[in-house]
Amino acid sequence: MSLPFNCFDPASAPRSERLRNVYAVYELDEATTYLATWLFVFGSLLFCIKPTLRLIREVHLWRVGGREELAKRARAEL
Repeated sequence: MSLPFNCFDPASAPRSERLRNVYAVYELDEATTYLATWLFVFGSLLFCIKPTLRLIREVHLWRVGGREELAKRARAEL
């Protein structure tokens, strides 16, 4: 089933003044796009912090002899 027009293509949608205004509200200009890109990258890095800290903790436990604790947790996860 295909739509009579591509709903994501602004050139193919029926246009009235009201629709153009609604479309313009959600458009990003170049300055906003640049800032949004940096915020996305920063947020993505923040999401990487928790797993990285967990990995560092696991390696540290393994190095100081906490192998039994790691083995218990691994068995509990299965």
